[in-house]
Amino acid sequence: MTNDVIAETREITEKNRIERELADNTSVTDKIRDYYNIFNENKGIALVIFLTVMSLTIYYVYTAEKIYLSTTLLKIEPEASSSILEDRRDAGSALLRTGGKFVANKIKLLQSYEIRKRVAASIIDTLKYFDDKSQFDLLLRDPENVGDLQFLNVDQIRMKLKGMASISQEEDLDIINISVEGRKFPELSMISNIYAKEYIKYELERGRADIAQVKRFLELEKIDKENELSQIENDIELYKLDNEIPNLNYSENLFYKISDLNENKEMQELQIRSVNNKIEQIKSTLSDIEKNYLEALNKELTGSDLTGLQKEKNNLILQKELHDYFSKDGEVDPLFEQEYKGKIEILDKLISQKKDSILTNSANALQGMEGSFRVKLFDLLIEKGELESFNDILADRILEFRRKLNSLPEINLELIRLLREKSINEKLYITIEEKYQEANINEKSRVSNNYILDPGYDQRGAVKPDKTRIIILGVFSGFLLAFIGITIKYLLDRTIKLPEELERFGANVLAWIPFYDSEQYGAERNEHIVATRPTSNISESIKVLRTRIHFSRFDGNPLKTILVTSSMPSEGKSFISTNLAASFAIAGEKTVLIDCDLRKPRIHSIFKMDKKPGISDYLVGDCSLEDIQKPTMVDGLTVISAGTIPPNPSELLGSSQMRRFLEELKEIFDVIIVDSPPMLAVTDSEILYKITDGMLLTVKANQTPREVIKNMIQRIGLMGSDRFLGAVLNAFKYKEGYGYYYKYYYYYSETQKDDKNKKES
Repeated sequence: MTNDVIAETREITEKNRIERELADNTSVTDKIRDYYNIFNENKGIALVIFLTVMSLTIYYVYTAEKIYLSTTLLKIEPEASSSILEDRRDAGSALLRTGGKFVANKIKLLQSYEIRKRVAASIIDTLKYFDDKSQFDLLLRDPENVGDLQFLNVDQIRMKLKGMASISQEEDLDIINISVEGRKFPELSMISNIYAKEYIKYELERGRADIAQVKRFLELEKIDKENELSQIENDIELYKLDNEIPNLNYSENLFYKISDLNENKEMQELQIRSVNNKIEQIKSTLSDIEKNYLEALNKELTGSDLTGLQKEKNNLILQKELHDYFSKDGEVDPLFEQEYKGKIEILDKLISQKKDSILTNSANALQGMEGSFRVKLFDLLIEKGELESFNDILADRILEFRRKLNSLPEINLELIRLLREKSINEKLYITIEEKYQEANINEKSRVSNNYILDPGYDQRGAVKPDKTRIIILGVFSGFLLAFIGITIKYLLDRTIKLPEELERFGANVLAWIPFYDSEQYGAERNEHIVATRPTSNISESIKVLRTRIHFSRFDGNPLKTILVTSSMPSEGKSFISTNLAASFAIAGEKTVLIDCDLRKPRIHSIFKMDKKPGISDYLVGDCSLEDIQKPTMVDGLTVISAGTIPPNPSELLGSSQMRRFLEELKEIFDVIIVDSPPMLAVTDSEILYKITDGMLLTVKANQTPREVIKNMIQRIGLMGSDRFLGAVLNAFKYKEGYGYYYKYYYYYSETQKDDKNKKES
C-alpha cells in the first residue's frame, strides 16, 4: 500500500470519527429538520393539494347562495301579582314565575302546536296583502318553479315552522331570540315578527281569560251573599214586628258598641305585639354589643402602638441584662444606668397613657352605642305600658257591656244574634264587592307584560357564507390535507432512503454517494466527478468507498477484481464503477475498468470512445488483448469496452476464456473494476460473482424498493455471501437527508469551501 493510500486511510478514519460524533449529537433540532426535509421533498404535492383546496374554498365563497338572518328579540316579564289572582295561585306557580325555568317554559310554549298554528294562520292572513311573490321563498310550495308560485297552507306552514324558526334564550336574560334564516330577508322579517306578536297576543288573551273566570266566580258569590243579606234583613224586620222588644235602640247600640270595642281591642293587641317584637330586637342588639366589646377591645389593642412600645421596653431590659453580664468584675457604668432609667420611665409613661386612651375610647364607644339603644328601649317600654293600659280599659269596657247585654231579656238576645249574622254577611258582601270591582278594573286595563325589544327589521348583510371564517377554515384544511397527503405518500413510499434501512436488511453500507446536483456540478452532466472535481462531496464519498473496500477483506487474500452491480436498471452502477476506478487510479493503483454489461453497455459513452473492439470481440478471438485496452484522461486508468453485443452474453461471460482473461489482467493491473448488468434482471451478474474477488451492490436512494433489496440480499445469501463486500447508497440527498447526515454534508461543504479559499489565496 502506497504512502498516498495510507494518508487517505488516515483521512477516512478521521472522517469516520467525525461521522460518529455528529451522529451522537443528534437533537430535537435534527428531528424538526427531518420533518421539514420530508415536507420539502414533497413540497410540490403539498402545494398542489393546498392550491386545490383553496381554489375550491374561494369558488364556494363567491358562488354559494347568500343566506340572511332576521332575529326578533322578545322581552319576557313575569306576570304581576294581583290581589285577585294571588288567592288562586299555589306556591309552585309563584315559584315558577320567578324561578330559573321561567324562560325555558316560555320557549317550550313558543314551540308548541298551539302557537305555531296561530302563527301559521296569521301568516296566511298577511300573505293576502302581497302581490309580488318573488320576495318569498320559504312559504312557497316550489320556489324554483317561477311559473307556479303558490303559497303553503296553514298546516304546511305550521309543520315547517318547527324547523324554520330557531328559538333560544339571550344569554342569562329574560329575553328570547326568534330567528329565521333564508334567502329573502323581507320574508324572514315578517315571519319572526308575526311569531313574536302572536305569542304576545296569546299571553294577553290567556291572562284576560284568567281574570274573567275570577270575575264570574266573584259575581256569583256576590249574588249569593246579597240574597243572604236581604234575607237576614227581612228576618230582623219581621222579628221586630212580631215581637215587642223593650229598649230596642238600646240593645242595637249596645251590640254595635261591643263590636266597635272588639275591633279596637284587636288593633291594640296588634300594636302591642309589634312593640314587643321591637323590644326583643333591641335586647338582642344590646346583648351582641356586650359580647363584641372584648373583641373590639382586642382589636383596639392590636391596631395601637402599645405592642411596639412594650417591645421597645423589653429590648431595653434585655440590653441592660447583657450589659451587666459582660461588665468586668461587676462594675456599673453610671452614665449607662442613668440613660437606661430615663428611657424606661418614658416608655412606662407612654404605655400607661396608651392603655388609658384605649380603655376610655372603647368605654365611650360602648356607652354611646348602648345609650342610643337604651333610649329607644325606654321609649318602647313606655309605649307598651300605655297600649297595655288602654287595652285593659277596653277589656273592662267590653266585659261591662257584655254583662249589660247578658242582662237583657231573652227576646233582645235573639235580636242580637240576628244583628251579628247580618254584620258578618255585610262584611263578606263588602269584601266580595271590592274584589269584583278590582277584577273588573284589571280586566279592562289588562296589558301584556311581554313586548318586542327589536323587531328584526335591520338587514345586517348575509350571515352565510361567512367568507372570513370559511377562508380561514380553507387555509387550515389545505395545510391539514397537504400534511395528510405527504404523510400517506411517505408511508406508502417503500423505497430505500437511508443507509440504516439497508443495514436492517443485512447489507454492510460502505458509503453513501451524494445526489448529482446540477446547481453544484453544472447543467451539463459530467460523470467523471473524481477526475474533474476532486474536492467535491461525490469525490470525497468515492474515496471513502475506495478505502473501505481495501479493508473489507480480512482473510489475507488479495482483492483485485471488484464486481459492481445493482438489483435494477438505472441505479447508477456505471457511474459508481467509473468514478471508483478513477479513484483507484488517482491513488496510484494501476486500474482497468471492464464493461461486462453485454446487453446495454454504457462505459464507452461515458468516456466518449468507440464500443468496438471490446471484451466480447476478444473472447471470441477477433482481436488481441492490446487492441481492447483503451487509455483515458486519468493517468493509470484503462478502459475495456463491451465490444460487439453477442447473442449469448451469459455463456460468453461464463466461459473458460473469461476466466483466463481475468487472470491475464491480474498480471497487468493492480485493481480490476467489472461493470455488470443488474443482478435481478439477468444471470450475468451471478456468473461474474463467482469468478471475481468481491461484489459491490449499488442502491439508488428514493428509487430502489425495499422488497427488491430484500430479495437481492436473499439471493446473495444463496450464492454465498463471502464475496459480498457491501452496498453503496447512490444519489443520497444530504441536504434533504435526516439527522446527522445534514450535519455531515454541512461540515464537508464548509471544509471544501475553506480549502478552496486557501488555494485561491
